[in-house]
Amino acid sequence: FAVAIAEREDAADGGFWTVCSGYDSLEDIARIYGRVRGTPVEVERVGSVEELREKALAGRARSHPTRMWDYIGYFYTLFMADGTWAPGQFDNEKLGVKGTPLEEFLEQNPDI
Repeated sequence: FAVAIAEREDAADGGFWTVCSGYDSLEDIARIYGRVRGTPVEVERVGSVEELREKALAGRARSHPTRMWDYIGYFYTLFMADGTWAPGQFDNEKLGVKGTPLEEFLEQNPDI
């Protein structure tokens, strides 16, 4: 995507682009992986979104901003799970770049 953006006539104008090679839910990832690899995959839930929020906030409260790596993973997971970072419309079509669906990626990378 980066090359397609840099090669545009309006690249010097700057701006922001929202691109994505693929976007699947956790359930979709498990289903696709299981189908491609021929093995059942079960999603194991280890808590609720609210429990994750509590863990993230507690981690931040007992830490210091310079040690954000101690808790930032909780916030990343939380914001993905609660929809804070839900993607809107992607700009892929404007660039003419085809993303790689998960199934295709897994077929091309049998060691994963």
